[in-house]
Amino acid sequence: KATRIGIEQGIRQGIEQGIEQGIEQGIERGIERGKQQLQQLVVSLLERRIGSLSPEIQTRISQLSAEQLENLGEAVLDLTSVSDLMARLQTYS
Repeated sequence: KATRIGIEQGIRQGIEQGIEQGIEQGIERGIERGKQQLQQLVVSLLERRIGSLSPEIQTRISQLSAEQLENLGEAVLDLTSVSDLMARLQTYS
């Protein structure tokens, strides 16, 4: 009987750990997906504002954190040229 209780507890713990890991992975995926969508929006706004962006600039933007992307998105209306954008990106280094 004691063995059976131990097995049941082990199964319960395994299920709980699996659920926790699944939730964590889901949250991480959601955060990453949100960051990708934010990045796409910021790039789209920048392209409408200052024109086509070079692959180098797009790569640099893809390396920004979510907070930096938000800041850049808020700054879009202040930017009037690629050099303005490059200067802004330098502040995130």
